[in-house]
Amino acid sequence: MSSRIVACSSAIQHWVWSVAALFGIMARMAADSFGYEARYGWSGRNARIVIVGLVFAVAGIALPLVLRIIDIVFFGDGALFFLGVICTRRVAFRVDASGVTLGGTPPRYRSGTRVVPWADIRQVVLWEQPMPYGRSMPHVGLVRR
Repeated sequence: MSSRIVACSSAIQHWVWSVAALFGIMARMAADSFGYEARYGWSGRNARIVIVGLVFAVAGIALPLVLRIIDIVFFGDGALFFLGVICTRRVAFRVDASGVTLGGTPPRYRSGTRVVPWADIRQVVLWEQPMPYGRSMPHVGLVRR
């Protein structure tokens, strides 16, 4: 599983690699001569989430009936939903000649997906959101004209 960027300036390469590093939810990032694309897919983090959800759902079989139903609905359905999101392999982020595509959130992918043409983009902004325990979460933003 390798990623490469072709036909991009060094500034674009820098922020695209930053985007690739920040989205732990994405895997199998691909680049072609037309741009860069990251899709929702398998990663170590995703596998852990699905496995933990399924383990809790199976472990819930030993609980009393009411708790068993809540456990299986919450963890089992959550793991299956997340597995479905991973398997769709929809575009999460794309940079190409037409502009920047920001993929929608999985439950409402079509209504949330936006394509911002280069003519409407003034600046690409990278920033980090502080998280507990000294960690941070990187983000990508677009400043529109």
